[in-house]
Order: sequence, then structure tokens, then C-alpha cells
Amino acid sequence: MRPRSISGTILALAAMLTLIACEPSEAPPGTEAEAVAGAGPAALADIPRLTNGKPNFSGVWQSLTTANWDLQTHGAAAGPPEYGALLATPPGPGIVVGDEIPYLPEAAARQQRNYSTRFTDDPELKCYMPGVPRANYMPYPFQIFHSDEHMLIAYQFAGAARI
Repeated sequence: MRPRSISGTILALAAMLTLIACEPSEAPPGTEAEAVAGAGPAALADIPRLTNGKPNFSGVWQSLTTANWDLQTHGAAAGPPEYGALLATPPGPGIVVGDEIPYLPEAAARQQRNYSTRFTDDPELKCYMPGVPRANYMPYPFQIFHSDEHMLIAYQFAGAARI
């Protein structure tokens, strides 16, 4: 079975990175890394690997969050009246730890400007390729082809691909 959730992937990656950086006894208490560390070598043996021993992310993935619309917890928001529900924002939980992004004042102002012009300036509305990581947060499946030396990500939206 291949994972299809970006949130689960991020948690699994965090757990793996913690395991690589720490001995099992050093895993932060109460974290998924601690649970994986406590599971022992059998849990790590279940992770698909490339021939070089690194984790293999090949497969079809899909984000099951509303992070494409907002990384922080947000309520529903209407789109422009002329489009009805077409450009409405669905409500959803955030994916940011602590649900707050520590923006510098200039970055916070830019984020607010971008939000206020989202119905005219958003690259997604113009069918442009989304940037990374937003492409991974969009509600469409994408496929990863992973080898020892390269990783290709083929996105469904706008025929985008990243190597």
C-alpha cells in the first residue's frame, strides 16, 4: 500500500529524520519519532528503500488537507459573487505547528497583499504551474518516480513536473 497523505508523509519524514539524528533513547518525548523509535528495527524495515538504502518515495501521493487555500487554520470564505461557489475557500485545520507563522512585518504585509489580490493574481487561476511546496498541497494526485540519483514529481495540475 502506498501513502496518499502529505500530512502523514511529513510526520513520517520527521520521524525518520529524528531517528537518523538521535539514538532511540534521545527521541523527543511524546512524538511520533519516539513511537517509531520504540518500535525498534522492525518498523524501519517496513520502509521501502532504494538500492542505496535511502527511503524510496516512489508512488502516487495526494494531499488531503486544505493547505492549498491557507496553511493556517481557517474558516470558509466566499469567492467573488460573479463566480458563486467556484472560488470559495473551504474551511480546514492548519498544517503549521502552533498554527502561527512568525512572519517579519514586511512578509506579513506581503502575505496580506497576496491574499487581497488572490482572485486576480493567483497563478492557479491562470493555469500556471504552481510553485513548490504549494503544488504538493493542491487537491490533485501527483506521482513520484525515485531512483538512487534522481526524483521526478509529475503533477496532474497544468502538466507540471519537477526533477
